[in-house]
Amino acid sequence: MKRKSLLIAVTVVILIGGALILHLTSILKPKNELKIGKPLVLVVEEGQNMDFKAIENMDLWDKKQRKLLSKYMKENNLRIIAGKYYYNQTTTFKEALEIFRFEKID
Repeated sequence: MKRKSLLIAVTVVILIGGALILHLTSILKPKNELKIGKPLVLVVEEGQNMDFKAIENMDLWDKKQRKLLSKYMKENNLRIIAGKYYYNQTTTFKEALEIFRFEKID
């Protein structure tokens, strides 16, 4: 009976220790940040110049991502062509490259 009790106690300690280790390692791992933001719409009219300067003024979009897109557009002499674009406050630079359509500025 003592042996059975000892076996149960050791098993419980091992299980609790394992759960504790799993919990601590999950705390220390870098987490994928869940970003929640407002949905946004960019409407570019025919003849409107939506170049890098205009992108810099899109205040509702994340500043870091906005600057990356603005820099990319400036370096490649691009503007966003006419259309309606749906994005989010948390849209990343890479996502923006897939959302917006560009053309070279003459």
